Amino acid sequence: MRRPLLAVLPLVTGCYTYALIEPSTAQPGTDVRAHVSPAAAERLTPLLGRVEDRLVTGTLIDNGAQSIIIEVPKVVPASAGAVETLNQRVSIVRSDLIGLETRTLDKVRSGAVAGGVALVIGIAAIKALQGQGSSGGTRPGGGTELRIPLGSFAP
Repeated sequence: MRRPLLAVLPLVTGCYTYALIEPSTAQPGTDVRAHVSPAAAERLTPLLGRVEDRLVTGTLIDNGAQSIIIEVPKVVPASAGAVETLNQRVSIVRSDLIGLETRTLDKVRSGAVAGGVALVIGIAAIKALQGQGSSGGTRPGGGTELRIPLGSFAP
């Protein structure tokens, strides 16, 4: 049961599409993915806790003439082995920005993934129900019924 669900997980990340846009047209509040130069990636590594990632994904906060500010989710360890998601705002100078893309939900792909998950769960439920009824309907006594007349015990 776990294997089919694990196989579907990579598809869930494919529910979004990215389209290249002109950085000057991006509106604050938009989900974006910025492609940055190697120098910018090196500078952002300590802030984001990732090893020289040239893609910065988050929400556009400010779109200035000289730089853009993106709020990036950052997962950090919390107490007792739990994790907490914090937001880190990073500034990217326009000269370090190679490209900017917007992220939108792909409804067709999302529907296909949801349908596939529902199908897998449905098949698993049917198999589980069939497994419960596969005893053949036989009784422990070989299929015969044993009746004890209770009236014969009366005083």
